[in-house]
Amino acid sequence: MTGHANSKLPKAICFVAAGDRRDHLDLQVNLLTEQRVTQIIQMLDRMSSRLGVDQHADEVSRELGRRVAVEHPVEELHSRLPDA
Repeated sequence: MTGHANSKLPKAICFVAAGDRRDHLDLQVNLLTEQRVTQIIQMLDRMSSRLGVDQHADEVSRELGRRVAVEHPVEELHSRLPDA
């Protein structure tokens, strides 16, 4: 019976590794999206300033335009994840 259970182990490891790679890719896409959205918000801020449009009425709006440093968490994730 143990031989049967051991034969399923490599498949399970492959599924886990594939899931880890998929999660890593999802994170990369989300971080890239975060960077791009922040750039767009900053561009809109500059445009509205030039046009004299009142902006950032609240803290949440101001926070959206701040750049988020994602390089350090990404580098740490790369160092911790096994090579695919």
